[in-house]
Amino acid sequence: MIRTAKMVQLSAVVLEKYFDRVTRELLSLGQMDFISVKEVSPSLARSLRDVREAVSSAEIKDLRKKVESIMAAGRIEYPSLKHVDIKPLTEDDFRRMSDEAAALETEMTGLRRRQQDMQTDVLHLEEIQKQVSAALRHKSPGHDNPYAAFLVARYGTFDGNAEELLQGLRGFSCALMPVSETTLNEYVLIHLKRDSLKIETVLSQTVWKGGEPIVGEAAVTPELKDRLEKQIEKTRARQNELKYDLESTVGKEKQRVKDLWVALRVGETYCAIQQRFNKTEKTFVFSGWIAEKMKKKVSDAIYKSCDGDCYIEIATAGEAVEEEGLVPPVLLETPRFLKPFETIITNFSVPAYGTINPSYIVALTFMLMFGLMFGDVGHGAVVFLAGLIGTIVARKKRKADYIYNLMCYCGMSAIFFGVMFGSYFGYSWLPAVWFNYHGAVEGHNATGMVQSLMQILALSTWLGVAIISMGILFFFYNCICCRKWFDLITDKSGLAGAVFYWTGVACAYFFMTEGSFARIPSWILLLGFGLPVTAFFVRLVVHSIHENGGFKITALPMLIMELLIEVLEVFSGFLSNTLSFLRVAGLGIAHVSLMQAFFMLADMVGTETVAAAVGSWALVIFGNVLVIALEGLSAFIQTIRLHYYEFFNKFLMGGGIAFRPISLVDKGTD
Repeated sequence: MIRTAKMVQLSAVVLEKYFDRVTRELLSLGQMDFISVKEVSPSLARSLRDVREAVSSAEIKDLRKKVESIMAAGRIEYPSLKHVDIKPLTEDDFRRMSDEAAALETEMTGLRRRQQDMQTDVLHLEEIQKQVSAALRHKSPGHDNPYAAFLVARYGTFDGNAEELLQGLRGFSCALMPVSETTLNEYVLIHLKRDSLKIETVLSQTVWKGGEPIVGEAAVTPELKDRLEKQIEKTRARQNELKYDLESTVGKEKQRVKDLWVALRVGETYCAIQQRFNKTEKTFVFSGWIAEKMKKKVSDAIYKSCDGDCYIEIATAGEAVEEEGLVPPVLLETPRFLKPFETIITNFSVPAYGTINPSYIVALTFMLMFGLMFGDVGHGAVVFLAGLIGTIVARKKRKADYIYNLMCYCGMSAIFFGVMFGSYFGYSWLPAVWFNYHGAVEGHNATGMVQSLMQILALSTWLGVAIISMGILFFFYNCICCRKWFDLITDKSGLAGAVFYWTGVACAYFFMTEGSFARIPSWILLLGFGLPVTAFFVRLVVHSIHENGGFKITALPMLIMELLIEVLEVFSGFLSNTLSFLRVAGLGIAHVSLMQAFFMLADMVGTETVAAAVGSWALVIFGNVLVIALEGLSAFIQTIRLHYYEFFNKFLMGGGIAFRPISLVDKGTD
């Protein structure tokens, strides 16, 4: 668990009659990341043939996506794929499922189109209503009304289907309404003047009979406004009915849709596995990566499904790399509750095979940094609840929830450090356990170990030193695991860089405490800086020899110049990395200062009257909401940034290939 999981390569040859049984076992286990046998053994490529299925996994996937859109429309939750019946999907099954999905999709398409038409009607009605309201507000006897000049009213009779007429008018901003509830074929049509010619063309093609259009203020009446409001309400009610019809249409077939999705998902993965097999005249051959701890379970399952009549070969990752030139995939065995922090790592880069899995440490450092920047019990509780609600909603919708999981962790961290700092929505309702952050920032009423801004800045700096040093130690571990002895000694994150950095930290500490470098022994400076610089130079020389095929004395001036640049880069890099952690103090101070600013504004408003008291508390609530939103987001972003640029760059050897076994269990589903 400290390192990436050990992998082995499993290759097997099975008889044709056991093909389906082996496929079922491999799919039920879901532990193999398949590789091409033709790539592993090019000499066998000519004698191997690809397995062709009647229905490809790509075709099944496309149909599954259609079914998922139907499930989304009907708000149907995804069923569990545990303990399902694993069997192949025949061509007849696929055709039948396609017909079922097409029938449901056709019915849904009609309802959706009607929903879209209703939405268009609402938008057009609202536009006309807005124009009518403006015309009524500016109506004044003896004065021109510019808003009314854009409106036209047409009264007439229509003996046909009003829905057909409305369909022809949907391209324009207009409102077609009955003149009254008692009349069935008398209508008023309100539209914008700019569309007059086009609307007349549409009306001329129907059985509409009407008089001359009314333009301007005469077209606008308060009764017309009321009628528009009722029409909008009526249209929205019909829109909601259609939404209910859509959900109920799919809901009636809920179990059938679920069964359809399960069969397609099983068939898709079943087919995907069989397409990874290669075929000889009488046997099937496959190969793939599995975790070393699973090799007995997987090999026993294959033996059992073949009644022992098969051949299995297992090679370690080292043997596969040395003999076949394969690159083992990377499996980070992180507990489920820490997966959000694993995502932070893999978004930066997948660690190289055999190196450290930093998920556990990142979980601690991430919450530590965020808590120091955003420590408040009330604010943390809000972030935690928001993350919890987001997690529940995301899981119901079968969407990624790691951001919401991180919000929960950040909220818990903020609550913990809020107790340490004695901060509850910016108030000090209880005494601080560690130190009073608000008191330290204000410069009075400070209690605990840290009592001034300078001490807060020093705390952040030492945090940076500790995390950078941890990154260097992790680099040592990675180099030892990968047997990169030269990098261990000469790299800027190796022993040479570590000695250089720690000597620089010691010198800075002496200078801050003593006021000068005079008390630092010269031999410490000579060894602390001289040895690393020598190691850097040796590294440059070795690289020059490797690139040029030998050492040339003429390259010495260029090597010296490169050494100076390297030393300056290492010095400025470590300095900027360390000082970058001052943002932990900066965000924490800003968090406290913003709350103090809003408290001061609230005090200025006072509580002498009811209105003043309401305004004062409104300012406090608004301040808390603003700080939670802005400071919470800033603290989250800066925490990620410090990990990516100051921590991971010191040790994370990227370039790994993620382990992706073919499995029924989809992440985030089961």
